[in-house]
Amino acid sequence: MKRSLWLTTAVLLALGSPPVPANAGEPLPPAPSLDYPRPSGPVIDYRRPFPVPAKAAEPILLRARYTKGERLTVIYKEVSEDVLTTYGPQETTETTRTEKEVSFQWRIMEVMRNGDARIAMQYTYFVAGVLKNGKPFAFLDSRLPQQSDYVKKFITIMTTPITITVSSRAKVVGVTGLDEILDRWRAEAEKTLSPQERAELDWLVEGLLGKENVAKTLSEVLTPFPAAPLDHTRTWSEPLNWPMEFLTMTGTRTYRLDSHPSLPDWYVVSEASKAVFTSSDKQLDFETVRGTITGTSMIRKESGRLVWNSAVLNLDLKTYGTKGDRPRAALSRMVSTMRTTATIRPTLTEQAKAHFDRGVALGRRGQFDAAIQEFDKAIALQPGAAELFGNRGIARHGRRDLAGAIKDLDHAIRLDPGLDIAHFGRAAARVDLKDYAGAIADHTAVIQLTPQYWRSYFLRGILYSLQEKWDAAIADFTGAIERNPEFPEVYRYRMTAYMRQGNMTAAEADLKKWRELGGRR
Repeated sequence: MKRSLWLTTAVLLALGSPPVPANAGEPLPPAPSLDYPRPSGPVIDYRRPFPVPAKAAEPILLRARYTKGERLTVIYKEVSEDVLTTYGPQETTETTRTEKEVSFQWRIMEVMRNGDARIAMQYTYFVAGVLKNGKPFAFLDSRLPQQSDYVKKFITIMTTPITITVSSRAKVVGVTGLDEILDRWRAEAEKTLSPQERAELDWLVEGLLGKENVAKTLSEVLTPFPAAPLDHTRTWSEPLNWPMEFLTMTGTRTYRLDSHPSLPDWYVVSEASKAVFTSSDKQLDFETVRGTITGTSMIRKESGRLVWNSAVLNLDLKTYGTKGDRPRAALSRMVSTMRTTATIRPTLTEQAKAHFDRGVALGRRGQFDAAIQEFDKAIALQPGAAELFGNRGIARHGRRDLAGAIKDLDHAIRLDPGLDIAHFGRAAARVDLKDYAGAIADHTAVIQLTPQYWRSYFLRGILYSLQEKWDAAIADFTGAIERNPEFPEVYRYRMTAYMRQGNMTAAEADLKKWRELGGRR
């Protein structure tokens, strides 16, 4: 009997390509053997309409709950793209793309009688990449050894531990240790960097380590709700006032809270806000700056524990460019898009992680029974870690235990709806069960969680092809090509879709590209 196209042992555990059934005529090439995907942080969007419970008008009270000794991993990511157009004697455009990522460990040191907690926090790595017009401008990465001396010193300073005090309303009420880090940074920068280099990095340091920014960011990470009190009906608004390094943002934030349509343990919070920005930099004279903010967060009902939140800030501003004491030189317009995501999850204990790592290694070698035993041991030690159930579900699928796989993957998603690997694994199991609609939904979740994950575009495109939804299939194959243009088989799949639509010119172009990349029948 021929196996399913998306047999998880092929897709997730790289065990080779199974044969593929014919699809309404010409056989399609087999699915490729793919690397085992790692969770990469959530960006999923649940802003679709939700059913409103009968008691929607009743206020909702959530309090964060902390456990002494608990360890958490937080990942904060920011990707922004600015397109600045200057109108003068001649029009020029400059595009800047910035990527920042901070990962840090939390340890709850003390839980006080009023529910507040003291948390020790330490950065584990920091990444910043800046591109101007497609060319590298600056790059910091503590995980890479080939860094300049001043970058290494900067990273060492960044990893100095700090302590925060958090209220039961999940608001950061105190931060200690940041001033010392900033003082060390400035002292080292004056000795090591030129004034220009300091200027280029200072905005990054202030943005990451400024006490007010840190408190606001960490409060957002802990819970998507505004400051205390957290008693709210389903929809509410609050004033928005956030002074930043160069700008002050004011406006109104509007929130909506809903029960998750399929996960009863979770709330979904949607944000849609409008803001006006004013400049605090005398070198810039803004004419108009307006922005919109949209965001989505997932929060556990029982504890107020945030699993992830994401937000997109869009700015459209007009400014007269000035330098020093020079008069206004030219009218400029900037369109800026910034996406931020924050993820918080339990940190695996050392012993649980050892079992987890052994289980993953065994699964990659196809030793699924042994892998499941390792995941069993890890789950016994840490039953609240969703990734353990997700990986055990993948291993169970590898040994053809579909019922056990679905059970584990469902449980992983109930624990953490933003766990992309669980959605990806469940998509594969659902295909084996001929639940193509469910598999499409899971690949859609992966794409929302991890927009650059080309494999889910490719696999979802094949599912649409099997349903003869050629427009959707072509769109997904195109999305996969945009993210990985060197994978030959996606061109052949798209070629087939173009042929079914009668677009022979596009089909021939894809056939040519497939052959150029070494595609073979």
